[in-house]
Amino acid sequence: MMKYLFSFAITFFVTACQAQPDTNSSANYVVQGLAEAAANTPYLAKVQHVNVVEESAIDPVTQEEYQRHVYSADVLTTYRGTNEVKISYAVRVEKGEDTTLDNTPVIIALCRDTLGLLYWPGTGSQFPVNRQTELWLQQHEKTLQQQNSTDSWCAD
Repeated sequence: MMKYLFSFAITFFVTACQAQPDTNSSANYVVQGLAEAAANTPYLAKVQHVNVVEESAIDPVTQEEYQRHVYSADVLTTYRGTNEVKISYAVRVEKGEDTTLDNTPVIIALCRDTLGLLYWPGTGSQFPVNRQTELWLQQHEKTLQQQNSTDSWCAD
């Protein structure tokens, strides 16, 4: 009987410990996403957005009109790509999508088109500035500048 009680108690405690939320899992997920973005885009920087403008544009390939938001930002730190004091980049959006401007510093991964203009590759390209992301960037500072990106998130 004691053997079964002991076995039950161990099973209960192991299950209870596994049920506890992992407070680091979301932070690890963000750092993994940052590492993937850094490997797949040519530009990575910590920025503070200062302006956003909504505009219509014509797709050069399809000749169809589309909406985009053009963000302007002060560059606080460049991790990969050309060091610039200010940047602007375009984000293709759905027609009528609201423009939002948050001036909290963020880390962004961007692509360059054939004219050298920066653009947003899509979801998973913006990261919070926090202890985990700053630590990862500090630990990989040299490799970020030295290694070439695959640019696989960027359209040809």
